[in-house]
Amino acid sequence: MRLARSVAQENPWMPWMLLGLLSLIWGSSFILIKQGLKVYPADQVAAIRISAAFFALLPLAINRVRNLGFRNLKWLFISGIQGNFLPAFLFAYAQTRIESALAGILNALTPLFTLLIGVVLYRQKASAGKFIGVLVGLAGCIGLIVSKNGLNSLEGNVYALLVVVATVLYGSNVNILKFKLQHLEPMVTASIAMLLVGPFAVSYLFMGDFANRTAQIPGAIYSLGAIVLLGLLSTALALVLFNQLIKQSTTLFASSVTYLMPIVSLGWGFWIGERIGFIELMGMMVILAGVLIVHRAR
Repeated sequence: MRLARSVAQENPWMPWMLLGLLSLIWGSSFILIKQGLKVYPADQVAAIRISAAFFALLPLAINRVRNLGFRNLKWLFISGIQGNFLPAFLFAYAQTRIESALAGILNALTPLFTLLIGVVLYRQKASAGKFIGVLVGLAGCIGLIVSKNGLNSLEGNVYALLVVVATVLYGSNVNILKFKLQHLEPMVTASIAMLLVGPFAVSYLFMGDFANRTAQIPGAIYSLGAIVLLGLLSTALALVLFNQLIKQSTTLFASSVTYLMPIVSLGWGFWIGERIGFIELMGMMVILAGVLIVHRAR
């Protein structure tokens, strides 16, 4: 913890660098998910993603699990369930019935739930500036997505509630990492949490027709590779980076990564030839303003 604080003090831009890198990783994940869904159903995509992260972090976890007591392991298991396992499946099932634009809007509720849970359960102080920053960022995110997808992107169904539940779990997990597991290094929290929940994903994966799909469907290896890469980058690596960001900043600033993800998605669209207009630029500016307010609020 002292090392994280000293690094943050020496380089005050480090939290912003971590936030930007996480936004790039998570904002780009839709490309890999789209490729994976060409062969595998949504629940198997989620299970493959968690399983890949589990095996990637397994060597690190084995060397670290012996020195942790029951209390730490309890909170790490809860963190793994809330921050990785359940949201992966909730988002997978939800996006079989709702548009990714609506999922992106609802995902931006994470900072709000992070703030509310911190205030209610952990007695975290919340200034007016923090609430204003959350609302400004949320407004910018909604405006950005609606400008690209129209008002129909706000239309949802009961499956949208699955995404809301996932954001509540994300908000709770951010607070657990900050207030219950702050004394552990990011590599420990990431690897052990995945060690405790990964076997469930592996078991779930082989209970279905995963093996048959991989062996029989043309292009399955390519889709499997995309999902494995998703697990390695968007889950394993991103989990370590996110835990480090939480140690070096506030829970609210860390969770504001969900505001920046639509900007990255928009950037990918621009890369493939989509037009970015004045409204989209204004939406980006509003989002960045909201994140800045959150970071500076006391």
